[in-house]
Amino acid sequence: MGAAVGDASQPLAANHSPEALFDDAVVDKIASFLAELAIRRLQNVSATNGVTG
Repeated sequence: MGAAVGDASQPLAANHSPEALFDDAVVDKIASFLAELAIRRLQNVSATNGVTG
């Protein structure tokens, strides 16, 4: 996942570079996506282990 801002035809700075630029407008979408992945994973683990609730 990325939120880099810049011209796609030019090399972008690495994530941990002080020159890296990010679009903060996507943080909520990425957080929601990661939360959904975690919920689904926990549901799968619970179902596999016979845990209900």
